[in-house]
Amino acid sequence: MDFLVNVTGACENCTVSCALSPADAGRCLLTSPEVTIPAEIIPVGPGVTPVTAIVFIQSCPITVTVTVTCLDEFGGIVCSDSAKCTISRCAA
Repeated sequence: MDFLVNVTGACENCTVSCALSPADAGRCLLTSPEVTIPAEIIPVGPGVTPVTAIVFIQSCPITVTVTVTCLDEFGGIVCSDSAKCTISRCAA
């Protein structure tokens, strides 16, 4: 199952990650126009970036959380935001 999420990076040093709850209910990988090989964490630049979350679901219900985190030059978190989507039913 694929989700398209428009991610806004607030500064130069931002990454996007995807997490599932429960963690063993599947796997989530991300791509963007700049990152074509799916990965669990990808970089995004300033402004809006369309990110595709590719979710492999093994069981339901499952919650998919996509998080963008921006760091300062010392590695400290400047800002972070996330979006959640709960999938209650899966087709067999």
